[in-house]
Amino acid sequence: MGNEKPGDGVDVTELGVAGGRAEGQALPGRPSRGILILDMSYTLKMIGQQQLGQALDSRRLEGYFARVISVHPLAGLFESGNDRYGRPVVTQLDDGQLFIEGKIGRAPWLKILPPVNFLIAQILLMRLLFRLARGAGVSVVRVGDPYYLGIMGWVLARVLGVPLAVRVPFRYEEIRRITGRATMPRLLRFGWVERCIERFIFPRCDLIAGANEDNMRYALENGGRAEVATVFRYGNLLHPSHWVAPDDRPDPRPDLESLGLSHRV
Repeated sequence: MGNEKPGDGVDVTELGVAGGRAEGQALPGRPSRGILILDMSYTLKMIGQQQLGQALDSRRLEGYFARVISVHPLAGLFESGNDRYGRPVVTQLDDGQLFIEGKIGRAPWLKILPPVNFLIAQILLMRLLFRLARGAGVSVVRVGDPYYLGIMGWVLARVLGVPLAVRVPFRYEEIRRITGRATMPRLLRFGWVERCIERFIFPRCDLIAGANEDNMRYALENGGRAEVATVFRYGNLLHPSHWVAPDDRPDPRPDLESLGLSHRV
């Protein structure tokens, strides 16, 4: 899968993911496919702390994708000190999954020039993604928002010659209306910039997946094509423990007492 080694200057660690098709094999009788997913919902540390492994495993679509490359381009924002800078961190989850976390700067000594430092770090990340995606046989790029991820995903999809899919989890204009500021104020600052990006990215997507019909319609209102729009709900993100019958589950009272909720439920 084109795994990076420490000698390549990329930090590599390993973490197991329970459940699913961990060996990274495609379903019998189906061609081997790969997907590149750009998503800034969680860092790998957050996923471990909050037991969100199902969110990663669901990206295989029950074996439809044999290889999954998940990317958080700005994971360095959640680090401290010099850990915010450096080369991307590549974590081999199993034979079929990589998790890549980008930094907000290339080197600590360059933090006196934040835009330059950031640009260098993101260029290094994009170069790495191009190389890994080609090695993994990526057949689609999926992004979690139309903004920074949308621009990155559009560039990657164009260079790789594969379709671009966008997940639309919100009606972004409503967020701007309620808060009075941009959806991503630290990154893009102005709502009008975000609107311009929406109207550039949505028409160029080969798949628009709204979390519900209203989210899907928002993309269509901003240039998306109806023939490529659909709804992907959140059902496959449920942890397997939720499918256990209530009578077969462990007694919840100790946990409720530890949270001070024993008399509130």
